[in-house]
Amino acid sequence: MFANERITHFPLKRSLRFTYKLMSLSMSLFINLLLCYVIIMNSLFVLYVSDQKKSTQFYKNVLMCEPVLDVPGMTEFKLGEGSTLGLMPEQGIKKLLGDKLPDPAKGSGIPRAELYLSVTDPLAYHQRSLANKGVEMSPLLNRDWGDTVAYSMDLDGHILAFGKKSA
Repeated sequence: MFANERITHFPLKRSLRFTYKLMSLSMSLFINLLLCYVIIMNSLFVLYVSDQKKSTQFYKNVLMCEPVLDVPGMTEFKLGEGSTLGLMPEQGIKKLLGDKLPDPAKGSGIPRAELYLSVTDPLAYHQRSLANKGVEMSPLLNRDWGDTVAYSMDLDGHILAFGKKSA
């Protein structure tokens, strides 16, 4: 009977070790996902702009919302849960980071970034961009990746894409 107990308990012991390892792995994965959500999902995307006031007015009109922060040197718009768009004057980032940074003003008007926003009515956003001196790059079209998207350029040459999943 003692031999039978060893035989029946040996698989149980192995099973308990496996369960413990699985639980440890699951807990580790859960913690990593939680940290990823907390750290990565709160993102501030900053565009360098030549005129903070003009760019702030442009984005207020296009996004149809007020900035959550508007102080000399930084304007911020809440884009959604965990996402914020920042507007920083070109001379502000140059002053902050110094001579190691190539002068952002030298690239003014050259597309240096794309802001792709998934919205319910991309045409309305695109039209507001154009009405506020944005430049149309491409009208609202069905794209081969399954979205319907319109492209415009803001006052500083940043590309704005307003899109939604195609029907």
